[in-house]
Amino acid sequence: MGTPKVYKTLNLRNDLMEFNSYRDESFRVDRYNDYFNEFPDLMLPAHWHDEFEIDIIINGSATYYINGNPHCLNKGDTILINSGRTHYAIGESENSKALGIIFNPETISPDLKSIIYRKYFHDFIRSEVDTLILSPSESDDEWQTVYDIYSLDEDDPLFEIHCLELILKIWQPFYRKFESMKEPAVSQDNRSEALMKMITYMHDHYSEKITVEELAALAGISSSSCFRLFKQYTAYSPLAYLNDYRLRRSALDLSVTKKSVTEIAADYGFDSPSYFSLLFSRKYRISPLKYRNSQLR
Repeated sequence: MGTPKVYKTLNLRNDLMEFNSYRDESFRVDRYNDYFNEFPDLMLPAHWHDEFEIDIIINGSATYYINGNPHCLNKGDTILINSGRTHYAIGESENSKALGIIFNPETISPDLKSIIYRKYFHDFIRSEVDTLILSPSESDDEWQTVYDIYSLDEDDPLFEIHCLELILKIWQPFYRKFESMKEPAVSQDNRSEALMKMITYMHDHYSEKITVEELAALAGISSSSCFRLFKQYTAYSPLAYLNDYRLRRSALDLSVTKKSVTEIAADYGFDSPSYFSLLFSRKYRISPLKYRNSQLR
C-alpha cells in the first residue's frame, strides 16, 4: 500500500487574505509553480492579497475565477490578477501547471506620489478591471520573461536588479492593454464587502451552528443573493464553504495536536465524528487517522 497523498494548502487569514512571506520584507516579490494536482480537486482555494499576481499556463489548461468571473486559460496564456481581488483556480486535468510571480507595486516604487507609481500602478489598482489576459499572439515572449524571473538565483549579487528589470518588462504589455481599455476608477464593490462580512463571521464562529438566513441578515442581503455570491466568488454554496473551512482547519489540528478525532469533530461544529470522517475522506481521499499518520512520517 502506497503512502497517502498529502495535499498543499494556502496560509489564509479569516477574511481569505493570503499570508506571503519574503526573505526581505522591503523586497516583496515571490515566485512559485502550481501543480494543480497538488491541491484537493485540482483547485487552488479562494484567496486574495495586496500584491499583483501574474501566472502563465505552461501545461494543460485551467479556469481562473476572479471576483466570481470565469476566465479559461490554455497553454501559453498569461493572466494578471489585480491587487485585492478574490480569486481561485481549477485545473482542467492532472497535468495542468502554472508558473507565476507575485509582487507588490511599492517594491517597484516605494514613493506613492512618484510618477512611476501614479502613472503605471495607481489607476490600474483603483479601476474596475479585475484581470487582464494576454494570449501568445499578443505577447510571444511573456512565457520566457516569467520563466527568467522564476529561474533567477537569489544568491546572485544582482538578484534584485535583475528581478525588477524583468518585472518591468512583463508589465509593459499589460499596461498597454489597460490603457487601451480606458476604464475609469470606481469605488469598492459592495458585493465583495457583503461576502467578506459573511466569510469573516463564518471564520469567527465556525464551531457554532450557522444558517444561510443568519448570514444573509448579517450582510443585509437575501438568502438567494447569499447563495449566488458564494457560488460566484468561491465556487461553493455557503454551507459547503463553511464545511470546507472547518475541514481545512481540522486537517491542521490533526497534524499539530494530539486531540482525538471525536474532539476535533466537536471543536469544528460537526454533528458527529462519523459525519466529520465522511466529509474529511471525501475532500482529502484519506481518513482523518491515516492523514494524521501520514503527517508524522
